[in-house]
Parts: sequence; structure tokens; C-alpha cells
Amino acid sequence: MIPEKGVKVDIEIITKEMILEKLEEKCKEVEFVGEVEPVKAESAIRSIEAQQKEIDGVLVFGHPPGELTSIGLPMVATYPLWGQNLFRYHKKKWLKK
Repeated sequence: MIPEKGVKVDIEIITKEMILEKLEEKCKEVEFVGEVEPVKAESAIRSIEAQQKEIDGVLVFGHPPGELTSIGLPMVATYPLWGQNLFRYHKKKWLKK
């Protein structure tokens, strides 16, 4: 439902921590390791490659780098609505006529 013009609406901004908390709550049999703080892609890729035999998959906040997707582990990419510009990843698709 779209509110009428001029009507204030409380919007909850969902953080990465909140997303992870909800996933942990719903997936009790899964152990989540790592950080929610941003790290450089190269550092994350090296860390995941080093742990590849000990982990079953990867949770990414944002757009996963190509090198990470080529590792071969199952991956879930989640995008917080605010602060993540998804348009740039599909720009060519939208510009095609």
C-alpha cells in the first residue's frame, strides 16, 4: 500500500548485521564464520581459498567479485536495499533496445 502524499511512514533500515542475525535464526544448523565489515575482495578471496575444504558455502553482502564466483563454492549474495546500488550491475541490460 502506498501512503498518501504528506503522510509520514516509518522505514526500518536493514543492516548487514540484521540480515546475518535473521539468517542465523532461521538456519540454526549452519555455522556462519567471517565478518560483516567490508574487506577488500583480494583479501576475502585468499581467505576463502585457504578455508575452501572447511567451509560449505559463501554469504556475500553485495555484488560478488568474479574471482569469488569461480572458486566453485555455493554462494548466496544479499543486497541491503539502502546503500547498495544494483543498477550498475545491470546497466547494459537496461540500455539495450
